[in-house]
Parts: sequence; C-alpha cells; structure tokens
Amino acid sequence: METVFINKDKLKIMLTCTEMAKYRIGDDFSRDKAEADLIIWDILDDAAVSTGFDTAKGSFYVQMYPSKDGGCELFVTRIAAASNYSEKTEHLLRENKNPKISDFGQFSEKKLYIYAFSDFEALLSACKAICFTHRETLSLAYYDKVSEKVFLFLDKEADRLSEFGAVKCKNTEKYYVFEYCVLFCKDAVSKLSVFAL
Repeated sequence: METVFINKDKLKIMLTCTEMAKYRIGDDFSRDKAEADLIIWDILDDAAVSTGFDTAKGSFYVQMYPSKDGGCELFVTRIAAASNYSEKTEHLLRENKNPKISDFGQFSEKKLYIYAFSDFEALLSACKAICFTHRETLSLAYYDKVSEKVFLFLDKEADRLSEFGAVKCKNTEKYYVFEYCVLFCKDAVSKLSVFAL
C-alpha cells in the first residue's frame, strides 16, 4: 500500500493487484454495500497506522478508480464542517462580486470541460496544478449552495484532476449549474491558484 497526502483532509491510497486480493476487492465489490463499507474501513484503518490520517472522527467521501497496472487508487476526502465552507465561501463571493452568467459567452466557440469538486481546498489545489500546464486556460468557478460543491469550467481538458477528487461532468451539467449555482470567479485558474496551500 502506497499513500500520498494531497492536503490535510485528502489522502490518496494506491493498492496493487495482490493487495486488492488481500482486501477481497473483486469484480463484485460494489454489489454488497455493507461488505464494501467494511472493506473500505479495513483499508482506512491500515492506512491510518502508517500515515496518521485520522478516519475515526467525522465523515469521509471515498472515490475508487482502477489503475493502469491492474490495481486501484482510492481518494479519501474528509468532509469539512459547514462553518469551514461558509467562511471561505463568503470571502470568495465577497471578493468576486458574483459575475454574471453571461460571462460564459467566452466559451461559445471553444470546447467545454466541467469538473466538480467536493470542497474549496480541492478546487484551489487543482487550480494551482492546472496553472503549471495551462496558464492561458479560460476558466469559471461556480458554487452550489445546496450541495456545497464547486464546479470548474475550462476550455481545455486538464489531466489528472482526479488526484484532487475532481469528477468530470457531462456537458449537460452546465444547465444545472446555470440554474442553481453562483458564478463566483472569472479567470478562476490564475486567481484561485494563489490561495492554494
């Protein structure tokens, strides 16, 4: 088992094929939710011993992806308390004065890629990573007050954003975002990357 700290609330766990067999992860892994939950807790307990990443308190969001070598990668995200969200959210919304949805017009002749993040820290870290390879990217950031997710709209596909817990959305997701979310930052990649830890 290899582990990588992405930030204080996110851990990446890499398992080989042999380790997957040890934890009983096979093709039928997701069929029995109770059994899958127990397996995930076993993995988190073992990871906590070597990393000190505390999974005993609070809620966690776990994403699992196959890796090229036949193993798998797990991204474990601690779900922040509402107060953490609201403090950072209010600051960003105040600073950016809620630009209008019409700002989306800059994407009209370009390809659109939409990524969803479960928290602001992940978005900030992703923006910093994108800055190294795609500094000229057109980008907009939206906030969903109901789910507390943040969405990043890009005109270029960004590699390996799953390392930051990003989920690539279908382009039809833009209709939900326009209807229910607040656009809080234009030129998000360059502006938000400076806040990343």
